Amino acid sequence: MLDVIVWLLAVELLGLLAFPILFALTPWLPDRGYTLAKPAGLLLAFYPLWLLASSPLVSNGLPTLLFVLLALAAASGLVAWRLRADLRDFLQREWRVVLLSELVFLGVFALWAVIKSHDAAINHTEQPMDFAFLNATLTSRRFPPQDPWLAGHTVSYYYFGYLIFGGLTRLAGISTAVGYNLALVLVAALAAVGIFGLVMNTVRLVGGSLRAAALTGFLGVLFLLGVANLVSGLELVRAGGGGSPELWQWVDIKGLDGPLKSSNWYPSEPGWWWWRATRVIDTVQGGRSLDYTITEFPFFSFLLGDLHPHVMSLPFVLMFLGLVLNYLVSPARPGWRWLISWGGARDALVIALALGALGFINLWDLPVFAALFAGAAMAKAYSVQDTLGRAAKSALATAVPVVLLAVVLYLPFYLSFDSQAKGILPVKEYITRPFHFLVIWGLFLLIAVPLVVWELASVLRSRPRRWQTAAIALAFPLLPWLVWTLVEGVLAVVPWLDCVIYKGASPCTAPEIAGMAWRRLLHLLPLILLAAAAVYVALRRVHSAAAEPGPAPAPEQQSQRLKHFQWDASAAARAFPLMLLALALLLLIGAELFYLVDVFNNRMNTIFKLYYQAWLLLAVVGSYALYYLGSRYSRASAWIRIPGYVWAGLVVVGMVALVYYPLAAGYTKTSGLAGKATLDGLAYVDRESPGELQGIQWLKKNHRPGDVIVEGVGDDYSSYGRVSASTGIPTILGWVGHEQQWRGSSKSFEGRLQAVESFYKTDSPQEAEVILRLYEVTYIIVGPREKAKYGIQDAKKFDALGDVAFQEGDVVIYRVRR
Repeated sequence: MLDVIVWLLAVELLGLLAFPILFALTPWLPDRGYTLAKPAGLLLAFYPLWLLASSPLVSNGLPTLLFVLLALAAASGLVAWRLRADLRDFLQREWRVVLLSELVFLGVFALWAVIKSHDAAINHTEQPMDFAFLNATLTSRRFPPQDPWLAGHTVSYYYFGYLIFGGLTRLAGISTAVGYNLALVLVAALAAVGIFGLVMNTVRLVGGSLRAAALTGFLGVLFLLGVANLVSGLELVRAGGGGSPELWQWVDIKGLDGPLKSSNWYPSEPGWWWWRATRVIDTVQGGRSLDYTITEFPFFSFLLGDLHPHVMSLPFVLMFLGLVLNYLVSPARPGWRWLISWGGARDALVIALALGALGFINLWDLPVFAALFAGAAMAKAYSVQDTLGRAAKSALATAVPVVLLAVVLYLPFYLSFDSQAKGILPVKEYITRPFHFLVIWGLFLLIAVPLVVWELASVLRSRPRRWQTAAIALAFPLLPWLVWTLVEGVLAVVPWLDCVIYKGASPCTAPEIAGMAWRRLLHLLPLILLAAAAVYVALRRVHSAAAEPGPAPAPEQQSQRLKHFQWDASAAARAFPLMLLALALLLLIGAELFYLVDVFNNRMNTIFKLYYQAWLLLAVVGSYALYYLGSRYSRASAWIRIPGYVWAGLVVVGMVALVYYPLAAGYTKTSGLAGKATLDGLAYVDRESPGELQGIQWLKKNHRPGDVIVEGVGDDYSSYGRVSASTGIPTILGWVGHEQQWRGSSKSFEGRLQAVESFYKTDSPQEAEVILRLYEVTYIIVGPREKAKYGIQDAKKFDALGDVAFQEGDVVIYRVRR
């Protein structure tokens, strides 16, 4: 309990330090950035730490972190003192917002803390990998951190999230075994308050009351963290014994093989039944998976417990969305004049810092959300320029420097990062079955479509209709399909190229390409039309926000050098959810056309990462849409209200269906909250092998910079590599398959697997010593895994090589003699 309290105090402290700065930077948000303050505090604390420790002059440690925090406190205190009157007025006026935000944060934190306390073990899927990176950011004196599973090499992965939460663990003074689980809990709570604030700000900007905004914000939290896809409803039907064998065969989701009535209110079949909700999309022929994909969603992520980059990025993405909203509704005119003004340069720097952090935490987020900012700049520019060319020029003058700065600010990471990606290729014949697509996105689309239709009808009633805007809006979602068709056409014209890329696949003729392009267009047409309508409405709304140049609405909040124009923030805010919807739809369209080439050579990771981003975006859109439609149905005519009731009934049924999975899966995964509660992720090791846990704790306490261990090497997703993962001390080789994924090949660790095996199996101390010196090993681990795998019978060889530094039970740690 003390660990939790100290952890929360550290997070609240960072949020308080960041808030005065955000208060000054977000004058156009009703909450003045309060709901963004905690992730902003983490960024403002650990970006300087990373930058300093990436140099040869400063080491990564608590003294450096405290120095950064003192500097942050000084800057924050100066800003707070200068804005003390405004801050006092804000707190008197918006104390309800502050209270509600803290209640959301603490409520979600408490909920997930209870869940994780009954499922704390760091022992399955890729949790050991995440734990290894978390510990590596603490044991490494410089950045990038040393790879704990490949001694002598640095981490080849985006590691900023691990650095942030590892650093927070150090600041709180708790063990990483507890900090790992608290980091998961914290990410959920930060994501909850982030989407709550984003949705609440949007609703208030369009004229909604605080009560309506808060209720809509709660819906946003539910959509993001509290629901599953429609597999949830299928699980409910199946657990009740419903559905014929033919129906389940038609559904064709792996694991849902037929009716299976449960003896309980939740599926009672053995194993992880809740896993199959994230493996919906696939094409299976003859029992062979041809289009294996991952369709993960946030609730599953937190329940599973992998501290992956796409999970850790959630609150930081929401923080960036808040900054984009602030930019969109501000009266600043886009273009180079904005960039060279004091206020514009300051805002651009903050947006770039947040955008760059997204790429450092989860590289997939950088291009996606850079495109969102560019789209916001384009919408603003198009609203005040008389030609499309001038609008594009102004938008590029705004967006390109910001995106370049986002990369430059994190340049040490990009210079050291070696991506395993080999390019982008068009998706061939295996695409998503429409039913499976609706299983994942059906409820979100049911809510979003009426929003777009209503808004479209509203803007079409106004004059002028701007056919040029309609053409731009249609071109936006059609462009990916046109590029895909062009690439396929090139492959058809140059058949040998198609053969090289697809490794012997039969090349298509031009007529076949044309037919395939037409079928793919029909497959995507509903999404293309919906995205085009969303873009059209967004552009029209932003255009309606602009008027002739004039004085700034709030000159005391902007630089006098910054040129303003009359600006309706409410109209601009109405465009924001439609921009998010268009981006989400573009991601879904893109996943049907292209995939990132990696070691798996399929679209598994493309679907995985793009769908995850789309889920967050549609959670914002869905909650806002319910507010928007609900506020208008009551004033609508009868011919709209009657179908509206039917639609509302379908939404309620869908929500009930989507909530079943979190309840049932949470109950199953935690065994009904049975057993002793703990947040210590290594407590299970104490039960399995007390000596190993004590050895891990001894190494964490006594290791020195530059230490290297040797331990047994086994299969990925196993207990092998546990000592290095739990301490962050590099070992000769850890999970072989994952190292190959991160580095794209086995070239950097060739011979290491055989070297470790030779070291443990040889009877010659001289031969073993050569291996120790080659990899600069300082500690030898001899435990139950090493004895079982390599058939170790006695300790004579190890006694000749080193001294016993630790011994407990069946675990011995030798310190190598030099």
